Amino acid sequence: MRQEIESELRELLDYAEISIIQIDADEEVPTGADVGAFILDRLALGEVARQYRKKSGKTIPQYIVEKQILKDDVLWIKGFNDDNVSFWLDFFIAFNVCKPAHGRLVLELRDSIACRLPSTVKVIDYSSYISDYNLQLFCSLML
Repeated sequence: MRQEIESELRELLDYAEISIIQIDADEEVPTGADVGAFILDRLALGEVARQYRKKSGKTIPQYIVEKQILKDDVLWIKGFNDDNVSFWLDFFIAFNVCKPAHGRLVLELRDSIACRLPSTVKVIDYSSYISDYNLQLFCSLML
């Protein structure tokens, strides 16, 4: 399903050279880490990341947009658990006020979560596309 979504994004954005950056939140991000700081350290060039100052009055999502760190990229984040999902959602909601040209975020969640998302967020529910019957057929073909 991930490949289908990636190909749709490539068609939607009208260019084949889209950069899709994947992060596994459970494995790559230390528990309790500042999500914005992690993204800044991981994706920004060294000098750009070191120039950010909290005292500047800008949030990390604003700084990422200003410095065009995710310009025309898609940041695909997966591997959420109960301990880290709220940190990522806070960053996601803060970043979502930006224009799509500043980058896009895709959050891949295992289960539905009860939270209030902005109207500009599109939710793709795996279970509404793939039924239990489809899974059974797939498994029977693989055996």
